[in-house]
Amino acid sequence: MTSDDLQRYASLLRWVGLGVTVFGILLTGASHYVADKLLVVNKSEKIKSQERLKASEIELSETKAKASEIEARLKKITTPRVLTSEQIKGLKEFLQAAPKGKVTMTFLSVEPDAQKYSEQIGLVLRESGFDVVAPQKLWLQLAFDDLFIGVRSLKDAPPYVVAIQKAFQSIGLKAPAHEDPNLFTSFSPILPDDCHCIVCISNKPK
Repeated sequence: MTSDDLQRYASLLRWVGLGVTVFGILLTGASHYVADKLLVVNKSEKIKSQERLKASEIELSETKAKASEIEARLKKITTPRVLTSEQIKGLKEFLQAAPKGKVTMTFLSVEPDAQKYSEQIGLVLRESGFDVVAPQKLWLQLAFDDLFIGVRSLKDAPPYVVAIQKAFQSIGLKAPAHEDPNLFTSFSPILPDDCHCIVCISNKPK
């Protein structure tokens, strides 16, 4: 092998070495590029995963809130209305020194809990000194919801009617008063003129 041959081999080896170096550089660059891309992709996937998790948590929270709301409504619909012992005590204490008068109790016939609720309230009023009557009357519909007080005249309502309304309000019952003279004449026999108060138990508030 001549010196020229060796020189050619040496030159070839240098070029091969240079090619390997360049390839190594390119390979390293490609490796870094792939690693950077992978980091970006992983970060993006992590963000998306966190967003999906957050959305799922929000959806779960909203579902629970709706379920609680439905449960509360269902409980409100199915639980019969009744005065608690504290409410009974509060009514009697409020009405102890109040002026007295005639009270008619009536209830919505198609509402399952209305009769017993009306009877309970009527008993408390009677034990508080009011002249309470509960004539038989079939009501399929009443003008207002829940508990309300029918009066002949809002302007001329006697003090005992106002006292009953305030007593109900003192224990957390709204008991709005509504002027409705026809309500008094709808009973048979017609209610006496000195009866100015009809406590009506209607359907449960929606």
